[in-house]
Amino acid sequence: MPGTVAAPRGGILCDLHNRYEAVREALSRIDKAAQEMGLPNISARLVEQNETSDRRGPDVQYLEIFAVSIATHHMLIAEGAKPIAIVGQSIGELWALAAAGHLSVEDAARLAVARSQVLTRRSWGGKMLAVGVDGRRAESLAELINHPHLVLACENAPRQSVISGPEALIEHVERVADALGWPSLQLDVPHPTHTPAMAQAARDLRESAPRVPYGAGHWRVCSPWLGRDVGDDDPVDLVAGALTSRVRMLHTIRELHAAAPMPSSSAGSGPSSPSSSRRRSLGCSVSFR
Repeated sequence: MPGTVAAPRGGILCDLHNRYEAVREALSRIDKAAQEMGLPNISARLVEQNETSDRRGPDVQYLEIFAVSIATHHMLIAEGAKPIAIVGQSIGELWALAAAGHLSVEDAARLAVARSQVLTRRSWGGKMLAVGVDGRRAESLAELINHPHLVLACENAPRQSVISGPEALIEHVERVADALGWPSLQLDVPHPTHTPAMAQAARDLRESAPRVPYGAGHWRVCSPWLGRDVGDDDPVDLVAGALTSRVRMLHTIRELHAAAPMPSSSAGSGPSSPSSSRRRSLGCSVSFR
């Protein structure tokens, strides 16, 4: 489940909305939660066939990302996917908890907006920079500048990491990366996170966010910042803790892949291989920041 990405294009959910009852129900529940929080309708722009960007602030952007994420999950389940685990990236852990049935759709939406509003109030002038190298090199790059708020934020892939920190220092890191021949890109996110600079925001969120019930759920949820499955963790603490923590997505996916069952295939059942069987059985929905 994705973290903070660009606002989805208009009409992106038109087909899924028409084809799947579970998608229509989930979108209706997100719209109801948004209305109760005084926000505009979320699903209309995503279902209508128009390409309007219509950016309406971070609260709406997060709920639109949630809507696309949960709709995609329901489509995969309807088409026969059998996940062994669901993984969320950053705020995507809320989407994962809702998809797995641990949180209601409405409660996930409320927590997402509470997080967004705390981060907006605590705006700190930070930036996030994606760098096309592994985590070890990206961390070394951040350590060259030696500032407590400039850190390796996300290890997403073998050749994609994210550094988070004050804007002026991120621009300096970008110049150094360019000199080294490392590709980089500043990320257009409303709230740069995963840095110690978010410590006060995390405290504010723990104090102000609504406490919500946590259910047993249907599937495992793996947390890339905790480095383990989510158990009976308080959802508010889970979201708040992620604000200052590194997201080890690559490590989490590798661990899941290594532990995935290897179903045997009987003779004459068609083309198959251990590697393809493992890929099919993993069943994780993942998008990188």
